[in-house]
Amino acid sequence: MKMKFLIMAFCMLYVKNCHAEIIKADNFDVLAKEVTQWVSKDSLVLFDVDDVLISPTDAFDFRNKIRKDLKKEISEDKSKRQVQVMFSDFFLKRKVKLVNKDMPKLLGFLKNAKIPTTALSAWWTGSFGTIEQMEKQRLKELDQVQISFADLSPFKKDMRFASHKTESGGTPLVIEGIILTALADKGEVLGLVLKKSKYKFKRIIFIDDQMKYLKEVESFCRKQGVDFFGVHYTESASAPVPELDLLLEKSRFNILKQEHVWLSDDELEARL
Repeated sequence: MKMKFLIMAFCMLYVKNCHAEIIKADNFDVLAKEVTQWVSKDSLVLFDVDDVLISPTDAFDFRNKIRKDLKKEISEDKSKRQVQVMFSDFFLKRKVKLVNKDMPKLLGFLKNAKIPTTALSAWWTGSFGTIEQMEKQRLKELDQVQISFADLSPFKKDMRFASHKTESGGTPLVIEGIILTALADKGEVLGLVLKKSKYKFKRIIFIDDQMKYLKEVESFCRKQGVDFFGVHYTESASAPVPELDLLLEKSRFNILKQEHVWLSDDELEARL
């Protein structure tokens, strides 16, 4: 009993002594400075994808209240499956852009420094409406901005955690080096990947635009006694919100509801 107590006390002390910090970066220069300052050969650097590496172009941006309200309106009284079918064409056509044009330079620095680096995204996996493999859409979007983690990532083999099916209906996985959680806890999924790959890192650096996910990975690191440095990267939130025409958007969403087709502005104007 005494030995058990000593072991528990040691573990608590070890976890307590690991460094954990989250800082805010509202622009790329601050982000790059902090990451390059904290990174080392025994670090793992993780990037969220949406609103960190990429963001939708204006044609697919849903930050305007008009689109938020119309999406809610056409989704009422619909099952999750029906909503996914309705928005499948949207995701198949979605175009993205870099949150910051200099992001590839930071990734290039990490590659040249031979720092293990990859993406940790809460993106869906498996089927989504009429899309058979939503993970392939994630890769296609990164390819649009010429970002690949195949050489940067320490996880060279694809992995699928079939026994950890999530509420989204998908399963966490690793594909082409990147980690997709299927909306599950990012810290928990990171733990599964590290355990299966048998990798251990002294420090984990994680960049995300949502504090919730930073806290999830921080919690995992504390439990494992791993140093954690998080960057709450909010540059995307300050980008101008696209101006939209209410009547055009109502027509766009009505067609989406009836035909499950997402029309571009030119396609919409041709219809009207």
